Amino acid sequence: MQNLAQEAIRTVLDPVYPLDQPEPQPEAAVVVMDPHTGHIKAMVGGRSRPDGKLLWNGAVDARRQPGSAIKPLVVYAPAVAMGRSPGAVVDDSPKTYPQPAGQKPWTPMNYDLTFRGLVTYREALKDSINVPAIKVLEEIGIRQGLEVAGRMGISTFRWEGRTNDLGLATAIGGLTEGVRLLDMVQAYGVLASGGVRVEPVAVTRVVDRYGNVLYEARPHKQVVLSDAVAYLVTDMLKDVIKAGTGRRAEIGRPAAGKTGTTDDYADAWFIGYTPDLVAGVWMGYRDEQTPMTRPQRVVGGTYPAQIWNLVMRGAHEGLPPRDFERPRNIVEVEISTKSGKLPSRLTPPQFIRTELFIRGTEPTELDDAFVEATVCQENPNELYDPFCGCTPSTRIFLNRPPVEPYVDEKGRTYAPADQAMALPSRSCLVSLGAQGQGEAQDQGGEPLEGEPDVVIQMTSRKYAWEPSVIRVRKGQHVRLLITAVDVPHGFGLPGYNIYRTLPVGEAVTVDFIAEKPGTFAFFCTVYCGVDHARHIGRLQVLDDR
Repeated sequence: MQNLAQEAIRTVLDPVYPLDQPEPQPEAAVVVMDPHTGHIKAMVGGRSRPDGKLLWNGAVDARRQPGSAIKPLVVYAPAVAMGRSPGAVVDDSPKTYPQPAGQKPWTPMNYDLTFRGLVTYREALKDSINVPAIKVLEEIGIRQGLEVAGRMGISTFRWEGRTNDLGLATAIGGLTEGVRLLDMVQAYGVLASGGVRVEPVAVTRVVDRYGNVLYEARPHKQVVLSDAVAYLVTDMLKDVIKAGTGRRAEIGRPAAGKTGTTDDYADAWFIGYTPDLVAGVWMGYRDEQTPMTRPQRVVGGTYPAQIWNLVMRGAHEGLPPRDFERPRNIVEVEISTKSGKLPSRLTPPQFIRTELFIRGTEPTELDDAFVEATVCQENPNELYDPFCGCTPSTRIFLNRPPVEPYVDEKGRTYAPADQAMALPSRSCLVSLGAQGQGEAQDQGGEPLEGEPDVVIQMTSRKYAWEPSVIRVRKGQHVRLLITAVDVPHGFGLPGYNIYRTLPVGEAVTVDFIAEKPGTFAFFCTVYCGVDHARHIGRLQVLDDR
């Protein structure tokens, strides 16, 4: 297996980063371990040199930033151990965190500079989304996350001092000293073995020339997670390989794993496991600063996942495929992926999935993320108001928490994608009153032949009509004589498709036949100040029948 690991590195990296070049090339390290015995099956500390010398062992000596490969250990395993499920929901939306005096506030971003909105833990881990991981760690507590990851095998956390790992950046791999590849493999081995930590063993036995056993390793084991917690996290990590950032690690048998990449592309990881073996791959330059951006940006899902694939395919040759054993207290329940609760009659089918739970933690409440609301058919992003004159239409919306869009230093605006599904926050009537932002366009209301049945003198001023309520009868010829008193205004009566400009001091004639009974809003079509949305009146057309 040692030769297998060395050959996998050569096969993947030598064509891209040949070692016969004068400039330094990226290093790679591999560790393969039996998660049940701790026996190290292969350890490659770096790429082979022509002279065969290796003075630096990247699998043990290097402490490098793990990127997102730390998320299962610091965030999701601790959260599941506290009773959360893979179907728990977190809001992938912008959030700004204050920093110590003299430092800019921190608004963490996702790798693709987008925000998805309400997502399950499973989705967040599969797609390696940063912001949900940070928010989950904030919810469960940083110390709790570090303690669980420490018990799993990470030995390099810094707990005190001016610079330490007690910050939320730990959720996405921002550590003071970094981690060792060997530690990462041991920690993931806990998940592979059903929650049992096994100390790595490099030497299994020492005998003298007479065959006498001088030393024989005995596995040192410790239960650090329940088998159910380990299984749920494993099931989440299986999705990383099936459909997430680790697809290049697919080996044709049940496997789970996680990619890791640092922001500056200085480190890239893939750590994964089957029921039989756990293996980790790290890539990076020895100087810890040079980014791996040529000939392409190296992320955990590229060369590290490919190396892992070759190693694990070869290591499992001849072994029958087997899946991770499901504990008896794991149950399946359908949930809404926008609330983590039981689907309701309003939950759209595309947001329903079967999720795994530890018995006793499954949801009992119905989905409250989706609600019915009556909106205007002509303007479905506005709530219907009986006085707006529009056609009511009942639709289903996402009742997501409100969130302020984030505007970065370059003026780019970020908001969660599912905001487009959100329940409208204002009525059509208020919206109509807030529309005017410039010159109104004259349309409708032209003088009609014959004498009007009703003549009404009206004035418009900031931010009121006089009168504000007009009552006429169906079928009447109505004439409005409207004067803007203080500044130019505009008159809009969308129910009758009338829009007219109102110059200051000039009476404008608006004629129409009140042929449609009901109550209709009229508003000012020219923006005239902060309270413009209050500049609304009502036309009531009475039906005498």
